[in-house]
Amino acid sequence: MIIKNYLRFVFRVFKKDLFYSLLNVLGLSIGISCGIILLLYLQNDLTYDRHYSSHDQIYRFSARVKADGNEYTTARSPRELAPILHEEFPEIKSFARFDGYGRFLVKHRSEDGTEKAFYE
Repeated sequence: MIIKNYLRFVFRVFKKDLFYSLLNVLGLSIGISCGIILLLYLQNDLTYDRHYSSHDQIYRFSARVKADGNEYTTARSPRELAPILHEEFPEIKSFARFDGYGRFLVKHRSEDGTEKAFYE
């Protein structure tokens, strides 16, 4: 009986103040949805690569690239950089390189002013 009376009371309040009731329910649902999305994003970000046994020793190399007046942060690096870093720093146990899709135009200007361009 008590639940029936509570439901009857809720429906009366909804009918009486329909706009404010819908506004409150909408605000509550948007707030809960944003909170859940934020928690899922943080969970993904904080547990990335945690399934590896040595997850605290995994690093990702990123670089800043200036092109066409814009500055980008990217995970791309020169192909020869990983072996050179591996030789120079004995702390690096191993490395992995991933090749992206497509090809990229590389330009090199030497000291004498000649410019070479090729696709990598």
